[in-house]
Amino acid sequence: MIAALVFSGVALLPSSRPPVLALPYQPSPTPAAPTDSPGPNTIIVDRGGSDQFVVQATVNGVELEFLIDSGASDIVLSPAAAARVGFRRSQLRFSGTAATANGDGRLAPVTLRELRVGQFSQRSVPAVVNNAAMPISLLGMSFLGRLDGWEAKGDHLMLYW
Repeated sequence: MIAALVFSGVALLPSSRPPVLALPYQPSPTPAAPTDSPGPNTIIVDRGGSDQFVVQATVNGVELEFLIDSGASDIVLSPAAAARVGFRRSQLRFSGTAATANGDGRLAPVTLRELRVGQFSQRSVPAVVNNAAMPISLLGMSFLGRLDGWEAKGDHLMLYW
């Protein structure tokens, strides 16, 4: 399914694409917890008071706030979120690069033991840690691609698995 794209100021794009004009992240007073819908294997994320879909997720048992960003290629942890999950900066190898709306960035590949959004849970999930500070971590296309589908309708983002 093709849904409305959600872009952030730190959206990761493949380096072969031109930069995309992006909206800055506007934190909401309280990030929305995903709600399970009446249908099986569906989570509804409300837009809340911003133009973006922000959700609470659990990574390796630690609750983190994520922006769902279809303009990002990967699941991207901010340095602060990576530290909360237990990744030590001194042990990270920033061997990857990405073209972002804010310029080129350096990335360290990691594997998340578990990523949970609502009732959707995956194990051994590839992700990256961004070298530069970010206001929020991102759930990009590598996350959305693990789902059976997703769509944005009005102020709601539906995740299907």
